[in-house]
Amino acid sequence: MSRRILSVALLVAFLAWVGWYVSDNAAAFAPVLEVTWVDVAVLTLAFLAIMVGNGLFIAVVSNAFRIRLAGLEWLSLSLASSFANYFLPFRGGTGIRALYMNRVHRFPITEFVSTLSVMYLMHVVIN
Repeated sequence: MSRRILSVALLVAFLAWVGWYVSDNAAAFAPVLEVTWVDVAVLTLAFLAIMVGNGLFIAVVSNAFRIRLAGLEWLSLSLASSFANYFLPFRGGTGIRALYMNRVHRFPITEFVSTLSVMYLMHVVIN
């Protein structure tokens, strides 16, 4: 029970700090109030479109190695790796995706790295 109390206390302390920081720096957060719901909707749709595109790309590349990603597994993998890229250093989402493909689908890490290298090379040549 003491762990739960500690967790709640840390959460309350963090939320209090966020509240203080936002109120103390209100001018810096003023532009956020100018964002409309239409802007949020457009950005959300764009984000989802990018995630679906990345997920389908993962599914197509996986199919080349005879790995069939079931159901919306390709979308979940895309979302998880993108989320991890935001919060982990050194493109941590790529490492999570490699680990997942290795553990769940027995996809060798060496083949994952070589495939990733070719994809990055294609990205550089195309762009």
